[in-house]
Amino acid sequence: MIDDGLYDACPPPDLMLAQHVGMPKAGLVAVRTGPVLPASDYVEIKIHSDGVGVNPSECPEPVSIASYLVTRFQRIVGTDIDHKDFATLVYRDLHAGGPGTLFTNQVFHAVKAITNAECGVFAGKVTATVEMSSRAPVTVNDTQMAQQLQVYFTLHFGDRFWVPPMDTPAEDFSLLSAARKGGSILEHLPTKHSPEFAPAPELTISTGTDAMALATMLFC
Repeated sequence: MIDDGLYDACPPPDLMLAQHVGMPKAGLVAVRTGPVLPASDYVEIKIHSDGVGVNPSECPEPVSIASYLVTRFQRIVGTDIDHKDFATLVYRDLHAGGPGTLFTNQVFHAVKAITNAECGVFAGKVTATVEMSSRAPVTVNDTQMAQQLQVYFTLHFGDRFWVPPMDTPAEDFSLLSAARKGGSILEHLPTKHSPEFAPAPELTISTGTDAMALATMLFC
């Protein structure tokens, strides 16, 4: 939408509100101040080797090297990243000719170093290119807006309101705010990707509608 000229067709909003359905008990509402979702970066690693795989004695096998990298990358989040920090690493594809992973910037540098070191073992016979592209920036809720909503929602929803921890999924909603200088607010509950995920519509839809209506009234 942004690339298609969203803010050329309409003026940028003063604030942004969004909702995200999640896995906790249906009917709950949550708002968190500050960072709520991490950035998401896509890293593509290509292992280049001379020769063909049917002659492994004449050239290092790129797929085997990629397998070594998978096992070595596991220690980055487990040991290289402080337990107080927030980072996840997910393998999306692993096949001859292409790959992929999700990382923070710190993890990306570790991935690149490990990849180059692993390929360096083969004395110049193997090279690698490591490229990163950002899928979504960090989602950060405006503190003042979120605190206002927390008070407002507590009064309306009572014990059905809670403050969630920072979650692992990334969302591109923050790109709308990044396209214009300003804050954002995201009501987020833990992610769901299971094909069996089926929240009760009478609770989730009515609660979400109430929450968005209240938030809109608060900032009108």
